[in-house]
Amino acid sequence: MAERKVATLLGAGAEVLVVAPRVTPTLRRRAATGRIRWRRAAYRASHLRGARFVVAATSTPAVNREVALAAGRAGAFVAVVDDASLCTLFMPAVLRRGDLLVAVSTGGRSPGLARLVRDELERGLASGDGALVRRVAALRESLRLGLRDGRERARHIGRVLRAPVAPDARGGPRRGASPGRQRHGRSR
Repeated sequence: MAERKVATLLGAGAEVLVVAPRVTPTLRRRAATGRIRWRRAAYRASHLRGARFVVAATSTPAVNREVALAAGRAGAFVAVVDDASLCTLFMPAVLRRGDLLVAVSTGGRSPGLARLVRDELERGLASGDGALVRRVAALRESLRLGLRDGRERARHIGRVLRAPVAPDARGGPRRGASPGRQRHGRSR
């Protein structure tokens, strides 16, 4: 659990400090290479000094609760593994393809379901959908220069986005879909 949270935070550009007497081999390697800092210690409230976001992911619910309360007093956002009632922020399941970013959350009620939905969305996306974002952004910019009326630009972009798109225009077939079942970029 902690590994996945650390990976998400690193992917978002966060500086990560892990406070724990022991960590997994993966977290140990990340600490050895300087990707994260590891303070080999049991939790103390002083560890939260200066933190803006705290993840409580211990195997002890009482410690997670103590971390959450202290983080709240320190003015930090907190995500508590397995106790949504203590969270002030939820970490969504994230899918990133270039400039395309999709985040799925259940408000802490079922993180496993959020991951499942994210995985289903990923299977439904063509491998080039990140590039598609760049193409649509370029079209949007050219329309911005050519059409003064914002409502008209929005209508035009909407028509383009709703139009059937051939698989090669999207950058390739969707993951997990057989070529014979593709039609206008959508799996049947």
